[in-house]
Amino acid sequence: LLVPYNHLTKIVQTLSKAGIVQTKQGKFGGVFLAKSPESISFKEVITLMEGPIKLSDCITNSSFCKLKSSCKIQGVFGKLQRQINELFENVNFSDLNQSKIEQIKEVEVV
Repeated sequence: LLVPYNHLTKIVQTLSKAGIVQTKQGKFGGVFLAKSPESISFKEVITLMEGPIKLSDCITNSSFCKLKSSCKIQGVFGKLQRQINELFENVNFSDLNQSKIEQIKEVEVV
């Protein structure tokens, strides 16, 4: 994983301010999780780093599109948005070491 040092320090600083990681200087220092991996959802980290997860602005901003009253896909986008949010909320960092990631590949959108 090749992440520029300056970018990595900004990521660690953001995660540290949010209480997700702790940093320790010195010989035995480094970056450590501040919470249990089970309590850190993907949604929490994605939202922290990138802002709210959204497929389209029309889902979160009713004045975004003038075609809202006749739109045929807004309902589909809204449903997909809820499913994506639920998926990311239900996957946590302990799942990285478990078979849940394999299950995600099998998720069926209904």
